[in-house]
Amino acid sequence: MYLGGSVHILPKKTKIPDAFKKAFALADRVVFETDVSELQENPMVLQSLQSKMFLPEGQTLETVLSSESYQKLSAACTSLGVSIAEVEQMKPSMVLNMLSVLQLQQNGLTETGVDAYYMEQSKKKHKTMLFLESVDFQIDLMLNMFDENIDEYIGYSVTDLAQDEGAIKAEIEKLLYDWTNGTSEYITQLNNEMSSDYPSVYDRLIKDRNNTWVPIIEGYLEDAPVEFVVVGLAHIHGEDGLLKQLSEAGYLINPLR
Repeated sequence: MYLGGSVHILPKKTKIPDAFKKAFALADRVVFETDVSELQENPMVLQSLQSKMFLPEGQTLETVLSSESYQKLSAACTSLGVSIAEVEQMKPSMVLNMLSVLQLQQNGLTETGVDAYYMEQSKKKHKTMLFLESVDFQIDLMLNMFDENIDEYIGYSVTDLAQDEGAIKAEIEKLLYDWTNGTSEYITQLNNEMSSDYPSVYDRLIKDRNNTWVPIIEGYLEDAPVEFVVVGLAHIHGEDGLLKQLSEAGYLINPLR
């Protein structure tokens, strides 16, 4: 089995590392976090997203958030050229995700990511695709799973959104370096900071999902087909990363060059 870390959105003309090309060529089946194509191609899924992305009637961001969190979110919107009034009826998590994508696009990350690229390639090569999570699960993760800790999630997200252009570009370069070279220093640093400063966000985004995926991945190691598992880079490395968990379970892990 091959395990690859994805960057979900990339700069233009990014070269896919040779190791990824080899893993894809050798794989019988390709495994992704979820089937993102359903968001564009399945009307029922799109309808589900649209029905869940807005607050209940009569509620607004200003009424559901603390004054401090509302001011943080409003400032983040303004910094990216969005009026808080335009998104007042949206759920806070939806607004944060929208702002994160907008920030990346404004800093040159405009291409679809590694997972979307290999989903397209899998269709072209007629490779079987498998998915670790349902689209509904990811929609709920994006929109609802931080409701109980929304102030913490806003604090975590706004910290990233508040970075200046130079800091953002430097962060992107370090992240792409880890992805391109198979290193883990920067992504592990980011995971450690998230775990320390925003523990509930880290648990729900990274740790809990990794723990759910490991038994599924172990099942792939026991069957005959060869799988290429492509998940977000943050899930690969770190204290709760898939590599460490699989290594501790006794599996032999080698980098593909």
